[in-house]
Amino acid sequence: MTLFPCRQLCAALLAMSLSAAVLAAERPRIGLVLGGGGARGLSHIGVLKVLEEARVPVDCVVGTSMGALVAGSYATGRSPAELEEKVKAAPWDELLKGVVARSTSSYQSKRESEMNMAIEVGLNNGKVQLPESAISTQGIEFFLRDLSRRVSANSFDDLPTPYRAIATDLVSGDMVVMKDGDLVSAMLGSMAVPGVFPPVERQGRLLVDGGLVRNVPVDIARDLCADVIIAVNVGTQPLKREELRNIFNIADQYTRLMMEQNVKPQLASLGERDVLISPELGELSSTDFDKSVQLIARGEVAARGALTQLSRYSLTPEDYARWQARRSERQVPVQAIQDVRISPQKWVNPAVVTSRIDVTPGAPLDVPALEGRLREIMGTGDFSQVNYQLEQGERGQRLTVQPVEKSWGPNYLGLGLNFATDFDRWTTGGVTAQYRRTWLNELGGEFRVLGQLGNNLNAHAEWFQPLFVDKTLFVAPYAGYRNIDEYAWLHDSNVATYQNVTRYAGVDIGSLVTDYGAELRVGPVMHTYSSKVTVGAPWLPSQHISDYGVQLQLYYDQLDDYFFPTHGAMLHLEGYQSMGGTEGYESYNRFGGSTRWAFGHGDTAGYVKLAGMVAGGNLPAAELASLGGFMNLSSYHVNQLVGEEMYYGGLNLYHSTPYGYLGLMLEGGQVGGVPSTADFYGDSLRWSAMLYWGAKSFLGPVYVGFAYGDNGRGKLYFNLGQPY
Repeated sequence: MTLFPCRQLCAALLAMSLSAAVLAAERPRIGLVLGGGGARGLSHIGVLKVLEEARVPVDCVVGTSMGALVAGSYATGRSPAELEEKVKAAPWDELLKGVVARSTSSYQSKRESEMNMAIEVGLNNGKVQLPESAISTQGIEFFLRDLSRRVSANSFDDLPTPYRAIATDLVSGDMVVMKDGDLVSAMLGSMAVPGVFPPVERQGRLLVDGGLVRNVPVDIARDLCADVIIAVNVGTQPLKREELRNIFNIADQYTRLMMEQNVKPQLASLGERDVLISPELGELSSTDFDKSVQLIARGEVAARGALTQLSRYSLTPEDYARWQARRSERQVPVQAIQDVRISPQKWVNPAVVTSRIDVTPGAPLDVPALEGRLREIMGTGDFSQVNYQLEQGERGQRLTVQPVEKSWGPNYLGLGLNFATDFDRWTTGGVTAQYRRTWLNELGGEFRVLGQLGNNLNAHAEWFQPLFVDKTLFVAPYAGYRNIDEYAWLHDSNVATYQNVTRYAGVDIGSLVTDYGAELRVGPVMHTYSSKVTVGAPWLPSQHISDYGVQLQLYYDQLDDYFFPTHGAMLHLEGYQSMGGTEGYESYNRFGGSTRWAFGHGDTAGYVKLAGMVAGGNLPAAELASLGGFMNLSSYHVNQLVGEEMYYGGLNLYHSTPYGYLGLMLEGGQVGGVPSTADFYGDSLRWSAMLYWGAKSFLGPVYVGFAYGDNGRGKLYFNLGQPY
């Protein structure tokens, strides 16, 4: 009696299985096509959510540009809800800046940010070379690795949902259909907008945005699997005649028309069984990544508007559950690393990369640790990208690290601009330029020349020679020249202008402590000082002396931003002991420094700044400490308070708005050991308060501020570039 019911049960299960198989065979295979459109492509996630709610299965998915990103992530088995969560939580501003976090940047890069080096170009073979793109995709790549589950497959047909991505061959202009290999490099190649993101080297071809050749690749989906197409078009429409009023709109129209020409025939090929979804995105642009909530919602609205057509392909709850289960079963397992390869470089010593890559073959890949190391390598400043690819091998995954040297190196020219005025008696400005020749030898020897041309003249040349490739120990001979005009003040009257000229040369022995963003230097140095009156009473004292001694410097910098930090700290300490010089001139010593501690919460941040200097002996005029000027006891004239001792404390608070920063700065300071020619009341405690507006621009930080202090004076400032 037990055998017969068992046979019945088996027969019933077999019948159900055959029924499901027949149903799957009879229903049309559905191909989903996700078009390109930058940030507008985030609306694809809203469409996926509705397809899931309506129980519409997707048998294959094809995408271009941002559509390739969403399609590829979905193809790995991600649910629409997971995609939505990841996209909403993504720090898009940080990802699209394409820069390494300042805390992991090299010490040299941090100093360049202090000097407001806004532009870097190459100088090679007598020609100026520009960077190949405006934005590095370093951060975007790591985000995509997480979004796509770090999957690799010999064929994209083996993914939970078969997938294709479309790119353009930058050399030939041909369409490239990517169907195997590293998944993330396929996504990046499809979305590499020329001039914005760098081209992607993949399988011997140089790839850029697929929207140039097939922005809505309907035909590719038909070839892959589809009986029925669900196409989502998020591209921008051509501008109307009345909107073509300037060169930017006309250039934009050129791109729109080019894409429109390849979209039209694809949409025209759609038949009665196919479904076209075109979200109403209106004012939302291709750069509105921070508006992911609205974009996803618009995609949902558009898909719900097409539910009548979509419902023709809905499965029963039971059949859809079985389809989802089969999709989950196809998920590609993440395997251990089989071997590690590092792409060769032209001029950078490979040890820079190999010494930092700590991956054990046969062990699971520690992705956060690997990506942290790659950020450190990127932070050296030698590379425009440090990518990695995962490929499926016979016994596991193959990890290939691909450091991409800056195409405009190894000779670099950095340029910066500074201008400031108090709309009263002081205006200054100038151009800062720095030339660097990197990797002169296998240890990373580097020649640097820094010059500032404007109201003041500065020049500094240095040979930076590491003794080890990790730069833990180095030698740096240097020489320089400074020509600075200083005002001498009595009360609020400018009684004279001094020209302070300093010539110096020395040799430092130092160490870079990369884990802490610190540099320590010590070494002998010799100076020649000349101070003379150029404007004012000729009877005022002048000075011409030489000396030599030992100098010690320590720099520590972990601020996340030099001008508007939200966390981190910075410390600069400097000491000097004179050991001899001009006959009859008393030797001296000085010790000084400054520090900043940053903090932040939400849109409000700030920092506390402390600075000071003490000296013993007869300090040269050019080495005197001073207070006064923008963000340096702002209600006082520039360098109005001068002395051999200086103490300063400041609190800078700023609130981020869509139009820049609104800030308040409170300052207090005092100088001591005041020279007889200086402002006689400088040796008492002084204070200042300033309200200001600030913003970041492509030329550097911009400030407009009004200060008032205990001297009863108000001061209005405009400042572009380095304020302190």
